[in-house]
This record gives sequence, structure tokens and C-alpha cells, in this order.
Amino acid sequence: MRNILNGYPPDCKKKTGIKNKVLVIENDRGAARLAEYTLCMAGYEVLIAYDGSEGIKKVISEKPDLIILDVVTPAIDGYEICGHLWDRSETASIPVLVITSKTPERGCIIRERIGIDNYMVKPVEPVEMLNKVASLLYSSNTKIYAANQKSNSKKISVLQSAHV
Repeated sequence: MRNILNGYPPDCKKKTGIKNKVLVIENDRGAARLAEYTLCMAGYEVLIAYDGSEGIKKVISEKPDLIILDVVTPAIDGYEICGHLWDRSETASIPVLVITSKTPERGCIIRERIGIDNYMVKPVEPVEMLNKVASLLYSSNTKIYAANQKSNSKKISVLQSAHV
């Protein structure tokens, strides 16, 4: 891993065009650093939390655009974290990519328990993770754009009605 992370940590603040803020909640420090490096080099702003309670605090204080979540985290596990996120209106719409060391057969349990289809099984290839992150952010931004367009259309209708 030292060769991959040569020169770590990258100075992401100097990169231009930082896209979105991604929070990685991962107790394995090596996996967290690799995810951070990969995402940072792709232009994302990256935050790290090494346990569930720290992760929830960072979600609330930092308002990330996407969360990468390991199911097995100390203090609060990934299932509980999702429950906390989805119970709060300000965090319910944040896309979550679950990364687990569980076998692919356990994917159906992940879907059933936390209602999420966006998961990857470790070890995760950096390019695959970046593709999934980009896809989830695109999907999320499209939904936000559509909701804003709908809201703006209503405002325009109200303004037009008031102007007549």
C-alpha cells in the first residue's frame, strides 16, 4: 500500500474543480486512506470518520453530498447509521454507498435490512468505486435539479398569477 499512497496525503485543496464532498465512514484506516486518496485524486473533497458516532456527527456538521459507509463500524454499525440518517429530514436524501466485506450473497440482506441497493463488496477496485460514486452523485443531483425546477415552476406560476 505504501507505493500507492506515495506522497500521501495529496493536497486536494490545490486541485481545481473540487466536485462534491464525500464522507467515508470506515474503521479500517488503510481502506479509509485508500478511499480518501482515490477520491481526492479524482477531485472530490473527502472527509473521514473511523466509527459510526463520529460519522453521524460529521454528516450533521459537514453536510456531505455522498457517504461511503462500511457496514461493520465500531460504536454504531452501518445499519444503525442509515437509520439515523433516514430519520432526519436534512440527511435523508444523502446518497449512501455501502462497502462491505460480506459476501455477495449477503447483498440481499443488506437490501432487506437497510433498503439500499448501492453496495460494493471488498476489496473494491478504485475505478469501480469512482464510477459508482459519480453515478450516485449524478442521480442525486438530477433529483435535486428536478425538485428545484418543480419548485421554481410553482413560484413562477404564483408570481404570474399575482402579476395579472
